[in-house]
Amino acid sequence: MEIIEKVKALLQERFPGADVDVESSPYSEKVSGYLVWNGFEDLEQIDRQDLVVSWLRQQLGAEARRVSVILTYSPNEYHMMSLA
Repeated sequence: MEIIEKVKALLQERFPGADVDVESSPYSEKVSGYLVWNGFEDLEQIDRQDLVVSWLRQQLGAEARRVSVILTYSPNEYHMMSLA
């Protein structure tokens, strides 16, 4: 399984019902993406990142270094961005 599919599957497992998009960088072996989940509504950005990073490190081990950044949004935040 390719790293994109692994990361996407792991995020969907940990954050049920989330909208997840993961893409590879054309210039490196790293992947990045975004995660929109209703469980983020009352969490600060640092707490969201802690949840995502710790989960991916736990599940992927050393391969987690291939994840550049996963941006995290609540559905409301994501909706507001699309209106801008």
